[in-house]
Amino acid sequence: MLRPVCRCRLARRCAGELPARAGVIQRQVLTWVLSTGVPVLAIVLAVVASKFEILTAPADRLTTPILLLAIAALVIG
Repeated sequence: MLRPVCRCRLARRCAGELPARAGVIQRQVLTWVLSTGVPVLAIVLAVVASKFEILTAPADRLTTPILLLAIAALVIG
């Protein structure tokens, strides 16, 4: 009973072309960017903002958030 349906879907004739999906490499890169790249980018932005005095917090108040972001990047990434 399902043989004609399977044959049609495998031939991609019945419902037109299947939508394009991201491949394995694209999904791995996206996972890395979200799990490691975002915390590292936040660390870089915090350091740059403190250098240009956009962040007015003292250095001892910035070490804890930067350390937590670095640990998150190591554990998750």
